[in-house]
Amino acid sequence: ISEENYEAFEKILSAEEGGLYELTLLKKEPKDFSYKEISQEIKKLEVLKSVYNLAEEFFPNVGISNENIKYYASLVEYYTVQKMKRISRETAYLYLGVIKHWGEDPHRCSSSQS
Repeated sequence: ISEENYEAFEKILSAEEGGLYELTLLKKEPKDFSYKEISQEIKKLEVLKSVYNLAEEFFPNVGISNENIKYYASLVEYYTVQKMKRISRETAYLYLGVIKHWGEDPHRCSSSQS
């Protein structure tokens, strides 16, 4: 894993200045279409861009099925940030690497447990 991607994963598992974790903010759905909410969505996109690029390169080469990728994505939604921080870094990075599939689950719950 490159230093840039490592830093992107670590940022997702880190607390921001307001005490909220980046992962919690990524799970949060926008309340409305206000300027503030749209700005936050743009910030999420910037955070996810490098993780998405890593996933596009990594997953086709390791032979993980699409169903397993979707399963791992569901774990990111299910686990709290504290649980993600307790599991091994490699496992947490694997779960975070499937971030691109979050939007593909029509049953994704917008209430986070973080």
